Amino acid sequence: MQRLSSKHLPAGVTLCLALFLSACGGTSAPQPTPEPVPPPPAVLSGRTSFVSADSGANQPTLGLDGTLRLTVADSAVPPAAVPVAAAPTRTVQEGDIFRMLENGKSILSLNRFRGLQIIDISNTASPRVMGRAAINGEPVEMYRVGNRVYILLNNWTEYKRIAKGGAESLDQFSGGAVITVDIADLSAPKILAAARVPGNIDTSRLTSGAGKNALYVAASDYTASVMPMDVVPATSSLYYPAVSKTHVLSYSINEQGQLISKSTLQLGGNVHAVQASGDRLMVARAADDLGRQSGSRVALIDISSPDGVMVQGADVGVSGVVQKKTNMHMHGDVLRVVSGNWWSSGANVNHVETFNMADIGRPKPIDHDTFGAGQQLFGTSFFADKAFFVTYLRKDPFHAFSITPDGTMKEESEFIVSGWNDFFVPVQNQTRLIGVGHNDENDRRSLAISLYDVTDLKNTKPLLMRADVDLANSWSQANWDDRAFTVLENAANAIAPDGKTRETGLILLPFTGFNANTRENSAGVQIFTFSASTVTRRGIMKQDTEVRRSFMGDTANNLAANLSDSELSLFSIVNADSPQVKGRLPLAPNYGQLVLFKNVDVRYHVNDNQWWSSTAARTDQVELVPLADPDGAAPLSSITVPSNAKLYNVAEKLVVVSSAGGNDGTVNTTITTYDLADAAKPVRLGSLTTTELAQTNIYPMMGQAICPMIGPCGGWYGTPDATVVGNALVFATQVTPILLRGPQPAAALAMSSLPYGYYSSSYTLHVLDLSKPAQPVLLPKIAMAENEQAVGLVKSGNAVWVNYKQAEAVTGSGQAQAKYFVKALDVSNASAPKLGSAINVPGRVMAVVGDVMYTVDESWGDKTVTNSVNMLIVRDNLAYLQASQALGGQYARDLSIEGKNLVLALAENGTGKNALAVIEVGSQSLTRKATLDVPFYPMLHDAGPGKVLVQAGYGFLLYDVSTAAPFAQAFFPTANWGAQVSVLGKDIYVPANAYGIYQFNLDTVNLSKP
Repeated sequence: MQRLSSKHLPAGVTLCLALFLSACGGTSAPQPTPEPVPPPPAVLSGRTSFVSADSGANQPTLGLDGTLRLTVADSAVPPAAVPVAAAPTRTVQEGDIFRMLENGKSILSLNRFRGLQIIDISNTASPRVMGRAAINGEPVEMYRVGNRVYILLNNWTEYKRIAKGGAESLDQFSGGAVITVDIADLSAPKILAAARVPGNIDTSRLTSGAGKNALYVAASDYTASVMPMDVVPATSSLYYPAVSKTHVLSYSINEQGQLISKSTLQLGGNVHAVQASGDRLMVARAADDLGRQSGSRVALIDISSPDGVMVQGADVGVSGVVQKKTNMHMHGDVLRVVSGNWWSSGANVNHVETFNMADIGRPKPIDHDTFGAGQQLFGTSFFADKAFFVTYLRKDPFHAFSITPDGTMKEESEFIVSGWNDFFVPVQNQTRLIGVGHNDENDRRSLAISLYDVTDLKNTKPLLMRADVDLANSWSQANWDDRAFTVLENAANAIAPDGKTRETGLILLPFTGFNANTRENSAGVQIFTFSASTVTRRGIMKQDTEVRRSFMGDTANNLAANLSDSELSLFSIVNADSPQVKGRLPLAPNYGQLVLFKNVDVRYHVNDNQWWSSTAARTDQVELVPLADPDGAAPLSSITVPSNAKLYNVAEKLVVVSSAGGNDGTVNTTITTYDLADAAKPVRLGSLTTTELAQTNIYPMMGQAICPMIGPCGGWYGTPDATVVGNALVFATQVTPILLRGPQPAAALAMSSLPYGYYSSSYTLHVLDLSKPAQPVLLPKIAMAENEQAVGLVKSGNAVWVNYKQAEAVTGSGQAQAKYFVKALDVSNASAPKLGSAINVPGRVMAVVGDVMYTVDESWGDKTVTNSVNMLIVRDNLAYLQASQALGGQYARDLSIEGKNLVLALAENGTGKNALAVIEVGSQSLTRKATLDVPFYPMLHDAGPGKVLVQAGYGFLLYDVSTAAPFAQAFFPTANWGAQVSVLGKDIYVPANAYGIYQFNLDTVNLSKP
């Protein structure tokens, strides 16, 4: 069993086994052992004294005399850019993030964190995820056709190996995608294919009929101008423009469930809204390609072909902005569009327009009316012969329009009502409208359901009744997405408060808000029932997190289902006033850490449901789970720990470290040890509480004379990081003296000779002796000198090498120079650690294997900095340079040792271009073997002999560097940046918080040779 880790940490980051990890952990399992480098010569030779450029790549250097050595302005290394013929009538379906299967016992859920989940609710008391397809990206919506599910995503990444310029390279795509998943076996869904979609998918529609299905996808794509900014005045309307495009793509779905591309339309402008009828697709976009919000163009597209072939009609320009799908409607050959202003103001004008579209290539305006002057347009609803619109701002009208078959319109009435409606649902044979929106009476802003009588358009009081959510301030996804709530007729049986009216209609409305009575945030689903004349607020189905969808699950048994990003809840609503919870299922438990032991995995389960609690009251769970399935397995046992704890494996004992800050500025850190020999019954061994490990930004050079003038000095930075070294934990903190900005008391200035406003830091090391796990002992701190400025820390065997720098004056040089040093902290005897002598080295230490050390260095040229990687042998407190490889204009961010090769993550000065350099190691030579372009900011993780794992963007690229021509063999997509990585045999584990624990295999090959 192995636990992978980076081998060094830069200045400004406290010691932790993995670089830039979201959570750090440790283990006593053996570290990956690289193939030995060639043996050194019998008699060592080579330089042992080094001076480096102090180019600003690290922190400013504090001079020996207490002054700051500044870098020459035009020679600093700039930071790398981080990376951007008519067919029968067709039915039209809009996608969603869930689908009920026909048996009423299973739910398809497209989860933001976990991808496609197939949830079995046949046992309502114990719902379970029976199958999962881990798909990474931002879910938009999905469809199901037979045994296939079509999932639409944004921020989806794909790599392909391609030939470019006579060499192999990687093609990287990031954008939208349609993923096809086979669900014939509900317990084992399989990803079959992916279709790229340029830009970001806005929405889609699926048409069905004549035994055929077709998928239509609308996406927006923004392209920044390449025009140099220095040739266009900043005041110009052309300054830094961006071009917006709308792509509409169509696919047929064959009998095998494959997507077959049929048509692609380029419409220009960015998508505002999409609506569809049986054979027409309406796409509203910005009125110009620059994405301005002054108006919309509506493209009418013929989608009557069962095969998915589209025919584009002419654009229809409308007078305002079409903000939602319900603002467009086709009735026969008449297109009806209502539009308003994008931003609310007193000058707003709302428009309703009709067009004859008998010939979609030649639209003819019919009628145009305005309404709601000075108001913002909200809810809209078109019927065959009438339309209803709600505006809101200074007064809140409900507008009723009549529309003749030929498209002529007339406003029949305007009813003033408080608040507004976002969406309408027609009920009672279109004689009533259910309005979903807000009531703002009495300084409230509560969610509300309104019931309107729409039989008589001249009715001056169409509002029959309104019922609110009982929260003064509440909101819902139903405010912008009509798929969030449910309105059903003949689904309830309740008596209205009048004691006689039977209400058979049912409304499920998700809500989130602040409860002034309990002083807590509240979330759940409010149940309403309604009749033709009444609407009544009923009971609440409580949820810990904001509900995205509320719907009927098992209708026959009156079972309601509520989906949030992290939880499914099931309620019996036989009694709408008192819904009874039947079952709950966590959908995306937050696993922030994973630590491997010989007999068990230990995962850290963050309790997301305490987000309203004070920090002191929050607790998390440490869960012991079987080795085979650290993500999905139920825990064998669990330990409650304070929130923000960190876990370590020290000699097969679990060590939990947690800190809590007090109001008086003190920070207590508690270390607790456990024996996990019996995973079902972990045994607490001992604990220690100390104030010595506080991670704060307290600046001692200010002195006690300054702090009272400005309040408490410093702030708590949370639980400190540590690294496992033998039977010990080593904590490294940095002490940062800093002067206040602005006028300062003379006492403060006298305390330091540092120039005003600059700072430096040095390490303070603490060794926690765990050789007796039941009696942890924190040894006296080891403080580095103030002018030994922190650069990084590297673990090797039972030692931690402390890398620091000091300013160096060079005669005749106007450039900043520094000398870099290391000291070895030997922890082989945890109760008596020893800090060794200073050894001069060239630059930053990246890795140490035995007595072989690798560094990267910067040196001055003619007002420029050059970079190199160096191999040294450490003997008798001297580092002998054996070989050096120039990196030119590239500098190394990270280094990994893989067999006889070094792998460097490089960035190019000035361009931010990233690359991997594979360097072959000889006894006294470093020879560049290959250079591979990589995207984004790469971070390296060891992956076993001949392999290296590169985290680049939201995923990992696995490289085989054992061959003469190294190549990328696999891409593993993930959804988080900066991850803890562990390995067991050939399995890689990545805990990714709510995204779960990813598991990959080192033998995977999914990138084909070009």
